[in-house]
Amino acid sequence: MSKVIAIKNTIKIAPFVAPYTLGLRQGRNERYFTGWCPFHQPSKGLRRQFWVDSRMGLCNCFNPRCAAPLPMDVINFYARVKGIALHEAIEELWEQVK
Repeated sequence: MSKVIAIKNTIKIAPFVAPYTLGLRQGRNERYFTGWCPFHQPSKGLRRQFWVDSRMGLCNCFNPRCAAPLPMDVINFYARVKGIALHEAIEELWEQVK
């Protein structure tokens, strides 16, 4: 099994992103979570813009001006939040799961 597959199969995205995402909470459906985006300041009067799909293992922000323009898996999220390259994120996360 590759490192990437092992990381994605082991690390559940919602609990992983929760410490970085203020107010992450589960929606009506067990699959979805929303919170404040860790990549920008909350917009005045807007709802929580950061979403997590626990079934697909993806997260992103609804704000089109967000610095994270595409859905991210746990590896992409970690690389972006830490400001490191993907290969570095893979190695650091691999150390946590092996």
